[in-house]
Amino acid sequence: MLDLKWTVAHSFSEVENDWRDLEKRALITPFQQFDWHKTVTLSANTERAFVVVRDKSNVQAIFPLMIRKSFGVRVLQWHGDDWTDYFLPVIEKNLFRTLAPNDVDAIWKRLRSLTGDPSATLLYRQPAQVSGAPNPFAQWSAHSEGMPAFALNLGTDWETFYTAMHSGGTRRGLKEKRRRLDGEGNIEFVRFTEPQALRENLHRIFKWKSDQLDARGANNPFVDPQERDLIVSRMLAGGEVWHLYGIQRDGHTIALNLTLAGPVSWLLYQMAHEEGPHTKHSPGRLLLNHVLEQATIAGTPLFDFSRGEVGVKKEICDVELDLIRTIKAHSPAGVPFAAFEAAKLHAKRTIKQSPKLLDLAFQANRARKKLFTKSSEAFGVTTETSTKAL
Repeated sequence: MLDLKWTVAHSFSEVENDWRDLEKRALITPFQQFDWHKTVTLSANTERAFVVVRDKSNVQAIFPLMIRKSFGVRVLQWHGDDWTDYFLPVIEKNLFRTLAPNDVDAIWKRLRSLTGDPSATLLYRQPAQVSGAPNPFAQWSAHSEGMPAFALNLGTDWETFYTAMHSGGTRRGLKEKRRRLDGEGNIEFVRFTEPQALRENLHRIFKWKSDQLDARGANNPFVDPQERDLIVSRMLAGGEVWHLYGIQRDGHTIALNLTLAGPVSWLLYQMAHEEGPHTKHSPGRLLLNHVLEQATIAGTPLFDFSRGEVGVKKEICDVELDLIRTIKAHSPAGVPFAAFEAAKLHAKRTIKQSPKLLDLAFQANRARKKLFTKSSEAFGVTTETSTKAL
């Protein structure tokens, strides 16, 4: 791979055509798609660096990277690591399968040279396996994230698959919940495709999520309304990669499911429902089953629930995947940064493994936010998402 031609670009326009073409031949998750990366916003102290690797005829790999200045240290990271659940290069399938862990150090050495020799490398959420094979990029200076990802292999016929997925008691319970939900009004399961409906409901799901994170005391990437506006605008420009499903009661949206549709899997990005009398009928769970049915009908082989431990994932998923973080210093200036990141990761893993410590952490965050920020408008919401925002 090192004998190929390596170049670096700093804008989407420079790489869009090559990226879209490579997606058709690449081993990727939905998060390596060009239309996903277009939704990513970066802070002022960060610059994009898209490294393109090509042979004489085709692009073979694109490394979506960024350089972030943290405490005066230049750090090499995957592009958009505040927003993305899985990180990989966009890499041609056959090339990926030829790589071994010993190749990865030389590859990152070349990448560091092309990006100005940063003092440290910090790479979040790299899947330990990709399509059942070990991921060599996740075996380089590896630290477990401590929060696995979950996925479900889908069948080819929904009724047969649904019967196998749930016990008879669970199916009867869900059928009864649907019957009672139907008794509260005119219930419709919809996919929002009209631009205005998409915009309104994308704003709704991110507002729900923001208020839920604030109430919980978790870190909140959606707190800024202007930032939410930008995210929604970029998603609307992303085309068919986004599927937004909802339940409406008498035309009013009471539950939403935002799914990222990739070439070989669909991924649950956010799932939320509004509080109200309907809550006891599990609208989020009913909507999830509807989305799983749509994925099965579309012929999608895998539905990815992403990271975080939520009851429904443990209950129905048949894939559990470890996620790996790379933390590595490359200069004396990078040593304290890497040591701090390793200690922070260890502390986070310890907190997440203890319900009492996790609750204390959320209490501390809530107290801090009350002291230093204005409280947001009350908005009764529950969500069925992961603890990924801690």
